Amino acid sequence: MRYKDAGVDIDKESKFVKALVSQITFHRRTMGEEMKFTGIVEFGDYYIAMNTDGVGTKILIANHLRKWDTIGIDCIAMNVNDTITIGAEPIAFVDYLAIDRYDLKMAEEIGRGLNIGAKM
Repeated sequence: MRYKDAGVDIDKESKFVKALVSQITFHRRTMGEEMKFTGIVEFGDYYIAMNTDGVGTKILIANHLRKWDTIGIDCIAMNVNDTITIGAEPIAFVDYLAIDRYDLKMAEEIGRGLNIGAKM
């Protein structure tokens, strides 16, 4: 399966993000280097790296298999990967979970996967 088959058009998304970012001209401080996946905020003598990433179309496979722990692990892994690409150390995780139904088994498995991913 390709992203496009699942309704994700990477070219359209890229154009959308470029249009949005092209209008943001105000910056308090800059590190002088464009960050691709992680934002940087100067905090005194330190910088805080922040990012968010999701599991994308992998949720379709998890739903089909009714096995959701793997997407919890994947969510942690994708965010950690984006953070370490700039040499930052992951120290915290902020989650956002969009769901279309309240499924307790799904909630427990995603939570279990997030816990496993955080320990890795």
